[in-house]
Amino acid sequence: MNFLSRENVLRHKEYLKELKLKYSVLEKSYPELSGLSFREIAKARVSLDKRLECLELKSKIILHELYFDSFCESFRPSPYVKELFGSEATFLYEIEREVSKSEEYGFLVVFSDRKNKLKFELLDDYTELLLNSTPHLAIDLYEHAYFLDYGFSRKKYVKAALAQLNLNKINDFYKSY
Repeated sequence: MNFLSRENVLRHKEYLKELKLKYSVLEKSYPELSGLSFREIAKARVSLDKRLECLELKSKIILHELYFDSFCESFRPSPYVKELFGSEATFLYEIEREVSKSEEYGFLVVFSDRKNKLKFELLDDYTELLLNSTPHLAIDLYEHAYFLDYGFSRKKYVKAALAQLNLNKINDFYKSY
């Protein structure tokens, strides 16, 4: 993640560690949630409040881990993305356009829906997405993700992040499908 300072990456990792600690405490308090997948948690036999709390924490963990795993040293191409969008440049442009359409915070998630169609959305509530699709890549668009390095320039942050996006991860999914 060369587009972020070492300090910023460490802050993100500390935040992820805090989320995992909270989730661990929740699992210890409700052993019936321990070790369940995201979809299994949604069906667990605990109160709705606890399920929602668990799903919210787990979704933040999943997306932050995906965020750390979405980038590589240099841009990696994707024949599948190229086939679907005409070129990787078009795909990246569409992502940039999606981000610039809104001042909302959240994660921009590249995912396959239940019909395995490739999509991306900027979301601040990820539960529905994670229950009904397969996420491939994520870009953290909460202000804490970029403010330290880019100030208020979300656009510069997104351009820098897209230059290191590992589109090859999308190929890996479609090869196995």
